[in-house]
Amino acid sequence: MITAWMLVVLSFGFLVYYSHRVAKSIQNPDMIAAIVDDLYVAAGRAHVPGPGEGTGAVPDDTAILRKTERGAIVSCAKSGYLQHVDHGAIVGPARAADALIVLKFRPGQFVLRGEPLVAISSAWSYFRP
Repeated sequence: MITAWMLVVLSFGFLVYYSHRVAKSIQNPDMIAAIVDDLYVAAGRAHVPGPGEGTGAVPDDTAILRKTERGAIVSCAKSGYLQHVDHGAIVGPARAADALIVLKFRPGQFVLRGEPLVAISSAWSYFRP
């Protein structure tokens, strides 16, 4: 009788533990984080470097951020998770306009309405000596 009682208590403990674990793992932030991790791996494999890409000097991130503070800001139209960034639609017009575009958020991050989503400035003035 004591053994049966101990097994019931032990089974109940495992039930509570695994129920909590499953409930925690299916919450939005955890699911989005798992999707973002998979997205970065897939995006890294999908990128085909162009000729001479990655051979220049490493850019100064703080200088780029300072430069974009004086540029135009594109605000987010509505709140929600950033799901996709179409790089082809961004890079082509930016290159044609000689613009420097800095994305403030990555796919999988939550953006509030009105937050700065993209900063745009002239690339020529950044690369000028």
